[in-house]
Amino acid sequence: MNKKILIISISVLLTGALFTINIPFSNSLQPNAASTNQRPHIDISQLEDGDIVNYYRPAQHLVIQKFADINPPFLAITLPMRNKQYLLPEFNWSRAVLPCQSFVQEYGYQCLDKIADEYVWYHYMKWNKAGKYIGEQKWGNHIPDIPHAKYKLQGNHIALLVR
Repeated sequence: MNKKILIISISVLLTGALFTINIPFSNSLQPNAASTNQRPHIDISQLEDGDIVNYYRPAQHLVIQKFADINPPFLAITLPMRNKQYLLPEFNWSRAVLPCQSFVQEYGYQCLDKIADEYVWYHYMKWNKAGKYIGEQKWGNHIPDIPHAKYKLQGNHIALLVR
């Protein structure tokens, strides 16, 4: 009887100690003010519904758009780039390898590059302005939506949570 109480007491104490130790660790994983202030800040004070702000990084093109009908009213999508060419997904966006020079269109995103007066074979892939895939599915593969960048609203600025 005493052995059972001792085991339960030790188990409760160890569980409580692990929980207590875990609290500061999990709080440190959240972005703090100092790290957020070091990230890129983009002014959004003048943006109207449908307006776009482009932000270029060495391997990415970030597109920040304002939509009145969603909450929060901003979308930030990230397009991978290499050597000033967009990279489209072969299977998913973690393996973006298909090069495209003219990818950003008025109606959304679609590669309209041509080789010998014919569109490249992957021109059928099409996304709307919000990054949702709207093209046809071919060869039994699911084409993913364009990934969204994480950000934090700070007054009239967006702090991008990407390096």
